[in-house]
Amino acid sequence: MTDQDPNQPFEAPLPAADLPAQPVAPAAAPAWTQPAQPTSPPTYAPPPAAPPAPPTAPDAPPAPPAAASYAPPPASTYAPPAPDAAPWVAAGAAPANAWNPLPAAPYGGAVPPGLDIPMAPVASKPKRRNPVRWVAAVLVVALVVVAGLGATLLLTASTSGTSAVLAYVPADTTTYAEARLDLPGSQRAELAKSLAAFPGFADQASLNTKLGELMDRVVKAATNDKHDYQTDIAPWFSGQIAVAQGPQSLGSLMTPLASAAPSPSPAAGPTASLPPCTGGDTATPSPTPSLSGDTYSYPAGPVNARYLGLASISDPKKAEAWVGSVLTEMGVKTADRTCDGVVVHVVQQSADTYVLSLEMGWAILDGKVLVAGDLDSIRLAIATKGAGGLGSTPNFQKAVAALKGDHIGLVYEALKATYEAQLGAIKANDTEGTATAALNVLTSLMPEYIAFDLKAAGGNFVSTTVEAAPDFTPTTNRTSDLAALAPPTTIAMFDSHDVGKVLTAVRAKFAAEPKLAQYVKQLDSALGLAGGWDSTIGWIGDAGFAVTRDGNKVSGGILVRPEDASAATHLFTQIRSLADLSGASSGIKITDETYKGVTITSVDLSSLSSGMDPTFGGMSIPADLKLVYAVTDKVVLMSLDTGFAKAVIDASQGGDSLAKNARYSALLAQAGDKGTSFVWVDVAAARELIEAQLPADSRAKYDSDIRPYLLPLDAMISTGVYDNGLNRGTLILSIKH
Repeated sequence: MTDQDPNQPFEAPLPAADLPAQPVAPAAAPAWTQPAQPTSPPTYAPPPAAPPAPPTAPDAPPAPPAAASYAPPPASTYAPPAPDAAPWVAAGAAPANAWNPLPAAPYGGAVPPGLDIPMAPVASKPKRRNPVRWVAAVLVVALVVVAGLGATLLLTASTSGTSAVLAYVPADTTTYAEARLDLPGSQRAELAKSLAAFPGFADQASLNTKLGELMDRVVKAATNDKHDYQTDIAPWFSGQIAVAQGPQSLGSLMTPLASAAPSPSPAAGPTASLPPCTGGDTATPSPTPSLSGDTYSYPAGPVNARYLGLASISDPKKAEAWVGSVLTEMGVKTADRTCDGVVVHVVQQSADTYVLSLEMGWAILDGKVLVAGDLDSIRLAIATKGAGGLGSTPNFQKAVAALKGDHIGLVYEALKATYEAQLGAIKANDTEGTATAALNVLTSLMPEYIAFDLKAAGGNFVSTTVEAAPDFTPTTNRTSDLAALAPPTTIAMFDSHDVGKVLTAVRAKFAAEPKLAQYVKQLDSALGLAGGWDSTIGWIGDAGFAVTRDGNKVSGGILVRPEDASAATHLFTQIRSLADLSGASSGIKITDETYKGVTITSVDLSSLSSGMDPTFGGMSIPADLKLVYAVTDKVVLMSLDTGFAKAVIDASQGGDSLAKNARYSALLAQAGDKGTSFVWVDVAAARELIEAQLPADSRAKYDSDIRPYLLPLDAMISTGVYDNGLNRGTLILSIKH
């Protein structure tokens, strides 16, 4: 690999930004007439509960999935009914056969409150609207700043490990993610070492210049050449950015439209104890759905969405001026309110957009942090006074203390609190209590919290994870037995220890719940045909899978280390006997092959394809489809490939295996060779497999623009370790230098 000439501008690929903007013509309004017979009203997908959160650094780990949400659909248009047509009536007041034109929420839930749905006659020209313009505008500073975050990685000076933005995060935050682009402590030097293997980064002397040129190109492309990073953003941005999500509830999606209530009283909200804000537009929406002109309006209601973006700043005046200018360019208006002595710029909701029941805005706190999000989250951030908040909560402190050292990125989630808030509405509508009982058990299986970070270390990228260990977690750390059973050509492997014991503990939790005990008994009765729970599940020790590669051919299978080899043998003997009895009538053929003293059983399933769609599920069913399995005292294997089975048997008898692979062993030594779980991925081999499938017409561009940046990625390993009530994880992405 050769590095780019340091005297030339950095020309990293920027395919999306280099494409010229194409105007999109509005779609013609489809005619929608009232049917002769009553039909179901059109379904409607609610809009997201909050604007998109600011992304983190390019190499930062992804944030955990947030609460399920729905994407807003395009504005619906249709022709109003003829004067003699059946009258339209409001939801909840219609006769049994009357048609209600108000869009129904999916699964019988309510249309999200605070929503305006524009509608136009068939003959009218569709209006040019941007349903989420005002939402995007509120966080435009974060979106554009993030486009330039890469430049900040090495253009800003190293600082202490203390996070400026964390001090303003509300204490009830359930999910938090931050990017430390100011590179605290040793991260500046470590990141430079890790990036040195990538094109354009070997010459550290010209690194700042190249990154500056690259980020200017990114920001200019994102703003149609109206702004650049070094001139407009760098003067006021100091390198820390974060997003926080407060407690969410599915209540608004579970409430029938007919019972939709007006906006809840402020006394019931998270800011009830705070002094009220003054100034600005505080109009209250109508409490009932109404049709005015071409727009249906729905009232504000208990959406309970809380999102907050934060960015550290070095010059509040420049930051405020730039954000204001960008919002003005976008045609977004704000009205100022004073909340606990802080001016909050609240976005004025417009009649030509979908309007969420959330009020959005932005503010600058103590001249240090720019915040943008819903008004409740902003007010709670103000109330922290830059001290306390999430950083003072016990679980967050435990998690961060367990993640030692400086980092580039950090993610924290209060798992139980997150899911308990989301599932509250389901439990409230559970009249029989069965769903509530099941959800309570599932919640008990979750760790109280989980956190992970991202850092550069030793020329690689490393992520460490910590979570409060549930009571059924394996507690014995030992080497991976499956690695010694996996073929030497393994390019991916997953190994989880004591799977049978974990499943047995989970079963016991469900059996202990009175409303679920009958279902556990039904399961036990079904398994009784094979000898009961212990005979079918209890014998399982470590379990996982391996994926192998032979040229462009991929194979693999399931590997299990039996705790009780005799129980495993008995189970598969019974399964074989049942298959023999039914095989003659179904056309299934079973054959045995002895390989190095081990019986490999092949179940020919090709006859199952007769009378079935040969492209079932979009994939062709192989004409020689067969299931292969073998049972020994060291391994129980299942695969679709006899060759994989033989390679596993070779490894089990002292032959070559993944455990003897030098790259695997070296990376495992860095992560730790003893634990409760292991994951291995040969990234370079996976890339080569994908490259072999690329069409010829796109290979040249891939080779020039993408492949050079993938070549340094070598392999990935992840280990899980039990440590005094905590589950710790270490993931290493190795870089080839």
